[in-house]
Amino acid sequence: MEDKIMDYLCDAIGTDELKTDLNFSLFKSGALSSIDLIDLIVFLEEECGLSQISPAAIDRDIFDTPKQILEFVNNQ
Repeated sequence: MEDKIMDYLCDAIGTDELKTDLNFSLFKSGALSSIDLIDLIVFLEEECGLSQISPAAIDRDIFDTPKQILEFVNNQ
């Protein structure tokens, strides 16, 4: 599942740089927007089998790096 998420993120920002830098700041760098975050949540729910993610759990700071996203998914 991690590969699937990383592929999605790399496609979303248009570079494979994320595969070598799991601490790349997706939102602070401007690579992703708030609307992209919604798309990411939908992807995680539909393609990765996560149950509906609570709106209270959605925070750009929690989803800012690939590492944080993978940790979130692994803790669900």
